[in-house]
Amino acid sequence: MSKKDLKKELRKVFNNTVLALLLLTVAAIGLAIISQPDDLLHIYFCDVGQGDAILIKTPQNRQILVDGGRGKQVLNCLSKALPFYDRSLDLVILTHPHADHVGGLIEVLRTYRVEKVVFQQTPYKSADYKEFVDLLGEKKWPILKVVAGEVLALDQQTQAEVWYPLSKEELELLDTPIDPYDGEEVNDSSVVFRLVCGEFETLLTGDAPESVQKLLLRQGIVRESDILKVGHQGAKDGSDEEFFKKVNPKLAVISVGENNRYGHPHKETLEEIRNAGVELKRTDQDGTVEVVSDCKNWWVE
Repeated sequence: MSKKDLKKELRKVFNNTVLALLLLTVAAIGLAIISQPDDLLHIYFCDVGQGDAILIKTPQNRQILVDGGRGKQVLNCLSKALPFYDRSLDLVILTHPHADHVGGLIEVLRTYRVEKVVFQQTPYKSADYKEFVDLLGEKKWPILKVVAGEVLALDQQTQAEVWYPLSKEELELLDTPIDPYDGEEVNDSSVVFRLVCGEFETLLTGDAPESVQKLLLRQGIVRESDILKVGHQGAKDGSDEEFFKKVNPKLAVISVGENNRYGHPHKETLEEIRNAGVELKRTDQDGTVEVVSDCKNWWVE
């Protein structure tokens, strides 16, 4: 090859390299612009199969993950909802330690930096739960325990009103066999809270069964909410009729796996929602369900 031809080839390589770098720069700038906070509340009911994982992005871009489903599917949901370069979560909430809620959080703790973690440290024995607790011990991230009546400020506009578990002192005053602290009926330990942003409310119930819902009704805690995450993948004991009427949601969301062996959601739960005239979204049929709100109005993406 002559010197002239060599110079042409080198110039071509140089020009292509510069062009590629320019395109990468433009793409990076575009992604950064797209990823900027839009001053809206986003709630992603992630499609993680048979289990729960809910990502909350507040108007001031605080990122909260409630449960993680089972396995690594939650990482797919996070990667689509968050910027590719962002590997941080402001808060992780484990409602209770069953595998279909805690399993995916193990992968999250390995992949993301977490500011704080909420869970009750229930005396429950399982390999997934033990690994989760051990990982938290290694990371040394702050752990919060919550009880009914507490309010977690997520940002200046958004807060989480904790409805359950009741404190040990309150439980001692009640005539109830429910004990969220003994580790026997683990669903009884589910953290229940209402997410509030201005005039918009979403109730997240974990797997709290009918017995817990009835207890909350007795305590006068239950309030209306625009959206209800139906408990326990829509199981028969996941939705008490009186509780559902009191919450009076406009939208019910069931996080459930397709053709699961438990038969969830149960036909009675579906009938209850249908008879109430409430819109229903299911992750097994609709995939990840994204709700967006300006803290007054709300819509489903």
